[in-house]
Amino acid sequence: MTWAHVDKYISSTPEHTWASRSNLSHINSHRRTTSCTSFVLNSTVRQRTSTVNSFQNESTPTHSLILYQSQNNAPSTTMDVLSSLPPFQYLVAYFLPIMFIGAFISSFANPHAVTASVCFPQPADKPINAFVYLFAVRELVLGIALILLEACNEWRAVVILLACVSINGIGDFLLAGNLGTGWRSSFMCHGIPTIVGYWTVWKLWQEHF
Repeated sequence: MTWAHVDKYISSTPEHTWASRSNLSHINSHRRTTSCTSFVLNSTVRQRTSTVNSFQNESTPTHSLILYQSQNNAPSTTMDVLSSLPPFQYLVAYFLPIMFIGAFISSFANPHAVTASVCFPQPADKPINAFVYLFAVRELVLGIALILLEACNEWRAVVILLACVSINGIGDFLLAGNLGTGWRSSFMCHGIPTIVGYWTVWKLWQEHF
């Protein structure tokens, strides 16, 4: 029952007296007091809630917000990282000069291991053939040339140079198969890299010519 119902009930009672009116005045006074008390309590609760929220906002570490933003901006899956890589033909073109320079270093560091890996093993008890060192210098020159051309964004020149190197790969495959350790090892060592090299030349040719 609300205060409006109480007023209506008292007013509609035929036997109400001065005592009833006094009771009504007391009830109205109590109602005003209760309303004021409720207003004060509500104001106090809102003020304390606002203070707590303000304290929480001020006490939130700045680095936590930065970490949250950085996590949202970070790649969410491995596919995002892979999609940022260049196409495969460019990865091959970037890897080849590293391989050439690595062959140059290995030819002087361990020439017998290098000749065995390219299907032309040399006797361990004899001096290494001088042509191995000439091969090493050629690999160094090719590696430096590719690095400079790729750094200067001269991809048409890179395509021509790689096409010439792939011709050399065909010759190495035939020689290693006939005079080296056999066709199987020659295909693994020279055949597959030559196929990948020509595929790279074809893809880059389509893009830059």
